[in-house]
Amino acid sequence: MSYSTFFGGNGDDGIFDIAVNSKGYAYVAGVSGSSDFPVKSGMDMTYRYSTSTGSEYHDLSAKVLPAAFGDGFVAKFAADGRSLVYCTYIGGQSADGVDAIAIDSNGNVALTGATASTDFPVTAGSYNTLIAMANSMFVAKLNAQGTGLLYSTFGQDQTMLNLSLEGNGIAIDSTGKIIVTGQVFPRRSITVGVEPLRGLPTREREGRTAHSPAPV
Repeated sequence: MSYSTFFGGNGDDGIFDIAVNSKGYAYVAGVSGSSDFPVKSGMDMTYRYSTSTGSEYHDLSAKVLPAAFGDGFVAKFAADGRSLVYCTYIGGQSADGVDAIAIDSNGNVALTGATASTDFPVTAGSYNTLIAMANSMFVAKLNAQGTGLLYSTFGQDQTMLNLSLEGNGIAIDSTGKIIVTGQVFPRRSITVGVEPLRGLPTREREGRTAHSPAPV
């Protein structure tokens, strides 16, 4: 084992995905319910989830993880695991989660997941800057330093008001285009196992794949 470490704060935190670049730096992403999460040198150092106004993040892929409320996060560890290069929140006043990440050749981080935040950070001129409903899919790209968004967009538009979308997987092809996989759900509440979810039981789910129109 090269290294093993605890990572989190005073709340419930969950890592949903990990990627490692050619130099051995590890990138992790997920959901943090901690106001004292170890953020460092990131684009957003403020925990924005509000217990008074925030709604629950319903993980549509039925991961049973402790962090059902909180902000998304992305973190980069040094190759020896002894320190953080950066760690940043990404989210708004309702619940957000980063489900998947991918690293391009320049060290930029592409990410996708779901958000219930109307104030989720989207960038001007992106595909869609207006959230359709709770549990809107998002696609974003964080710069190599972790200090800013190259772009960020919601994944559904106002013609999809009756659907919940979640990005579950992301990849970057040889031309720099981003490929996202995810799930689409009719908007109705059910209970699966021990956790209330928005969507359909597993056998009724229908996968969707999206391809970004151009590299960034």
